[in-house]
Amino acid sequence: MSSLFDSSALIAALDSRHPHHAWALERLVEAGRSDEMPVVAGHSIAETYAGLTGMPAGRRASPAAAERALLECLGKGWRIAALAPEDYLDVVRRCARTSIAGGTVYDAVIAAAGRRAHVRRVVTLNTKDFRRVAPDPEIDAP
Repeated sequence: MSSLFDSSALIAALDSRHPHHAWALERLVEAGRSDEMPVVAGHSIAETYAGLTGMPAGRRASPAAAERALLECLGKGWRIAALAPEDYLDVVRRCARTSIAGGTVYDAVIAAAGRRAHVRRVVTLNTKDFRRVAPDPEIDAP
């Protein structure tokens, strides 16, 4: 089953002090063993980097450490799902029609990338928003 990893799950997997680290790391290992390559939205790569380098002092990764962690994780056969330029306006239209506002639009961008990549499962810690913007795929959350 192809799985799309949201930045919340990637951050948890890459931060050993995260409360959901064991759960997220297990999902990463499972995905690596699957016949289908795991998927990450291009937007989630930037979000994960921002999250790792923007954590509170004491947990914050240096830019170089965050880069290494991402390259080590994603460099093992992951597919990067990207949107076409016209897809962004479609995401905004969908959000407007369903009264989705604020930062949830970023989850809608990630979900749209997952639809484009034909994923069947979204791995996330953000269940509430992904159920709103991606009702079709299975949601895998702790």
